[in-house]
Amino acid sequence: MGKLEDVKERIEKGEVLLIEFSSDGCAPCEAMKPVVEKVLSEERFRGVRFEEVNLSMYPEFSVEFGVFGVPTVVVFKDGREYKRNVGYMSEKKLRKLLGGVV
Repeated sequence: MGKLEDVKERIEKGEVLLIEFSSDGCAPCEAMKPVVEKVLSEERFRGVRFEEVNLSMYPEFSVEFGVFGVPTVVVFKDGREYKRNVGYMSEKKLRKLLGGVV
């Protein structure tokens, strides 16, 4: 099973899943990594699964998920897209995006 199928299976299972779409050479994407790691390490977000998808390696994801810019963060809950943000986010903004998810 490929990466796309694995991610789709996790979504279909209804997992709370945060996907960060990035690409090679994207400075805002690199800046997002420690923000995502810090926020997801907080106790209240322990139930959120994380998947980073590098669109340079997996371009099929951009078509499948309608990603036209990076970084893009998409949160899935109960088998469907719950929230989306395009562009760099601060810790505060990411916490707000995840609010109500878990």
